[in-house]
Amino acid sequence: MTFEEIEKFYKKDTITVAKELLGKILISKSENEIFAGYIVETEAYLGEFDRAAHGYGKKRTPKVEALFEKAGTVYIHSIHSHKMLNIVTCEKGNPQSVLIRAIEPILNVDRMEKNRGKSGILVSNGPGKFTKAFGIDDRFYKTEIQIVEENMFEIEKFSEKLENENFGIKYDIPKINEKYLYLDFENAKNPKKIGTSARIGVPNKGVWTEKKLRFFVEGNRFVSGMRKADMKDDVWEWNIFIVIFVWKEIYKIEFESKGEYVKKNILKVLLFLVLGNVGFGDVIQILGDYYSIDKGKVYYRNKILEGANPKTAELIGFSLLKDDKNVYYMGEKIKDVKIKNFEKLGQNYWKNDNKIYYRDEKIENADIMSFKVLNEDYAKDKNHIYRGSEAIDSSLSGKIKDPKTFEFLPNGIIYDVWLYGKDKYNVYYIKNKMLNCFDSSYFIYEVKRINKDKVEVLNNWFIKDDKNIYFEGEILEGVDYNTFEVLPNGDGKDKNRSYEYLTKDKWKWF
Repeated sequence: MTFEEIEKFYKKDTITVAKELLGKILISKSENEIFAGYIVETEAYLGEFDRAAHGYGKKRTPKVEALFEKAGTVYIHSIHSHKMLNIVTCEKGNPQSVLIRAIEPILNVDRMEKNRGKSGILVSNGPGKFTKAFGIDDRFYKTEIQIVEENMFEIEKFSEKLENENFGIKYDIPKINEKYLYLDFENAKNPKKIGTSARIGVPNKGVWTEKKLRFFVEGNRFVSGMRKADMKDDVWEWNIFIVIFVWKEIYKIEFESKGEYVKKNILKVLLFLVLGNVGFGDVIQILGDYYSIDKGKVYYRNKILEGANPKTAELIGFSLLKDDKNVYYMGEKIKDVKIKNFEKLGQNYWKNDNKIYYRDEKIENADIMSFKVLNEDYAKDKNHIYRGSEAIDSSLSGKIKDPKTFEFLPNGIIYDVWLYGKDKYNVYYIKNKMLNCFDSSYFIYEVKRINKDKVEVLNNWFIKDDKNIYFEGEILEGVDYNTFEVLPNGDGKDKNRSYEYLTKDKWKWF
């Protein structure tokens, strides 16, 4: 990859980077030995907005300073003496990152097993496990991830590597510097299917506990917590260099060889193609959110859902499963559901016997006739705006004048912390404020003197209409409208001044 291609890769949003890192080869060097493996599991942490992220609130301390560096910087933190490897994303000053959770090892596995004192999948099926196996520690903190260049590896003859999982990748040890970690893009694999779920070990963070920000190669045995019944051998798409070597081998067989050698090697190549592309005994169906079907049974994690019908089972929302008899949430049957009266209203919202549900929670006093789903987490009726099953427009937090006509503005939901919407009367700025370390509440403000037909959301802080710039729902006085712009770090400026002073103290929890 060129320098420009690498920068372009990291400049994508953090969720995209977390997905696209799957299949890339991570490399470390210790005592003149190379450790390498495919990344098979990641988690995205969205910085200043994300209550589970170390960059939440943009609070800078020496321990998290690396998060504020340029994309590709290594951020390492400890949990119970285990080292966690994160790769910083986004522009400098925006503390977002991707946690590497699991690795499929391909080089120096014996030494990895010795480092871990474990064998098999236990070598690297967790964020603290693979760092120990790879010898990754605090010495890499705040360094930049290096990219393996073409002169650092070679591909051995394909015919000699049919049974080798790394397909002949051989790294030039002297050219790998022990001071850095490396990513190999050239020899990466592409997952056949990427699974998603909520992040692991993120309790008590409100909606951030539930957000699907964990990504993994479905069926890969090295993914943390992967159930044995869900493991597959056939989890990767073909790489172009493998196809090239297969073609070369077939060419050699066809034009350069005769007799028994031809027969033997044709059979080898055909067998390789079959094993690599199809697999055997692959009867497991992954539904998502830990639901799967295997041997005529429906599972949630490793638990059989007794009575669930595998022929009609379908995922209808986050951890929400329906068959022809029941509705399940996180593997538990929801009581008092008459499936013949079931009606799906949208992702996570459904109706049964004149009752509205969000996931497994009944929405009390919802107006059936006017109820409308806005997106997977928000809905409305003629009386209220709902986040999940709870009305956010209580008398304490402010009111929406006409909920029936309320709609969110384009790009008006920003990490579920800042919301912008309008009804037929007003434009509204809605903020999810932290009340303490674990609880928050929505507060609703009318945006005064704004042209609701010309309103545009610029970022979490700033909006505009055809005449004015607004900060947190209030007109920004003295701003030069024509030259005002939002900077990559979220601050605003015009030709006369920077408005950094408006945002620098906005990240306090209390």
